[in-house]
Amino acid sequence: MAQNTISLGVIHTDLGTSTKEYLVTLSSTLNSLSETKVDAVLVSTPVNPIRDVLIGKRKYGSYRHYLGSLLTRLGNLALKTRKHIILSPILRRAGNKLYMMSAILPPIGGPIIKGRKLKPVNDVISGGTDLDLITINDVNLCILILDDIEVPEICRLCFYKGCDAFISIQPPILTERSPDLTIAISAVRAKENSTPVISIGGYVAEAIHQPTFIVRKDGGIADEISSFEPNVFEIEIPKLDRVEKKTMTKLYSKILKEVVR
Repeated sequence: MAQNTISLGVIHTDLGTSTKEYLVTLSSTLNSLSETKVDAVLVSTPVNPIRDVLIGKRKYGSYRHYLGSLLTRLGNLALKTRKHIILSPILRRAGNKLYMMSAILPPIGGPIIKGRKLKPVNDVISGGTDLDLITINDVNLCILILDDIEVPEICRLCFYKGCDAFISIQPPILTERSPDLTIAISAVRAKENSTPVISIGGYVAEAIHQPTFIVRKDGGIADEISSFEPNVFEIEIPKLDRVEKKTMTKLYSKILKEVVR
């Protein structure tokens, strides 16, 4: 029986540009991948709309309208290219709280919103209380947003839930650490958990960037993009021989309630 895998296209692009230019670049990249066996593409969201909410420059109602339009256009791209699109981070309100989450746009059907960031960002963005894996082709992906990757217990919880790869979302401006430190932390987490890390960064016009790279499960760097121009690489992520260890997930969930608050 063949081992299940997911072929993932990881897109490194300008995240400080206008929404129109962002969509043009993304469409061009997706079209170039449309004839390949890529099952899903991973792309970070434009940074300015989220930053504006974080600093109080933009109301959530305005952002929600923007996000709805963006998801509709990306949904059309997913349908056209017949590929899943994983977009992160996005902001989503639940009750009276705002969370950073991820959106999965399948080729057929509406967007699926899940995977709350566990560490709170500030007084505006709350932290989640549970960790969701994203499953495509039976391969389990654990999405870590911004400084979640800095917390060993969060990555360990992913491991005990049976994740096959860490997906680390590190857009420039929103990520407040040096690019070299992002790589170093990712290498440690990969080696600690024998789990590869796919980290997606990007750049903005002000010459600020975070690298997009792959760390093997032994902690070695397999590929890296640090350019200030659009680029993409493809990676095959195999299904590992892991099952959820419920006793340990319960323990680490309890630990995290104390650690990340």
